[in-house]
Amino acid sequence: MQTRTLSAALIAAATIATVLLSVPAAASANAVLPTYTCDNVVPTPPGPETVGFGNCVASNGAPATGVLAAADRNLVDRTTSATLLCKGAGEAFVPDIVILTDCQ
Repeated sequence: MQTRTLSAALIAAATIATVLLSVPAAASANAVLPTYTCDNVVPTPPGPETVGFGNCVASNGAPATGVLAAADRNLVDRTTSATLLCKGAGEAFVPDIVILTDCQ
């Protein structure tokens, strides 16, 4: 009986430790992605593009202008604080507009 209680306690402790150690790793990985922050971010249906516009800022190594090859990037809506992860190609014309694809 004592062995079962000890085993259950060890399993619970290991599960909690795994969860606690996994969350900061995911958050820090997202924080170092190239990031565009704009006043507004809107999808452009029916296409795969998402557009950020108004006072856009490039950070974490995101290029300010030009054609962008497919890569993981954050697109942040300054008005709502929503952050989208975009995996596709796009174009940047900071500070006016950023167009990215495959954003979720």
